[in-house]
Amino acid sequence: MLYTKIALYRASLLADNLGIRLCAAAVMVMPSALVFLLPVLALLGAPDDAMLPGVPVHDGSAIWALLSFALGIGFAAAWMRIVFTGGRLLRRPGLRRFVTAGLGVGIVAIVLELALLPATESQQDAGWLLLASLAVIAFLLAGTLGQPRTDRLHRI
Repeated sequence: MLYTKIALYRASLLADNLGIRLCAAAVMVMPSALVFLLPVLALLGAPDDAMLPGVPVHDGSAIWALLSFALGIGFAAAWMRIVFTGGRLLRRPGLRRFVTAGLGVGIVAIVLELALLPATESQQDAGWLLLASLAVIAFLLAGTLGQPRTDRLHRI
């Protein structure tokens, strides 16, 4: 258990580094476009939206809508963790809880999306982008969980 706490603390130190956050932002740009823009194109019914990578299959089920919503929450939480440093998150417990829960929802949604993604050539590109974002979101979640809780240090 001690090694886990040490590893999470080190991840939190890395997640607060500006260079690491800029690299995480660079990796998250293109998957964010898939997550935020392509569902809008699918809703508007672009004529060739079936050719776009990452667009869910139109089978009439609500699972794709829920999955897109969960991906949106996860990516929004990831961007909030990239933008807000550890000190800001520690001072605002509500924001920290939302970011932690959103990152967890994002990890589950990406794993489900990768499992349900059809195996076509255009979808493989989206799968690789989502896999890269899964690594970034998992790292950001570890960094958020490993933040030292200074409000609990001096309690009697």
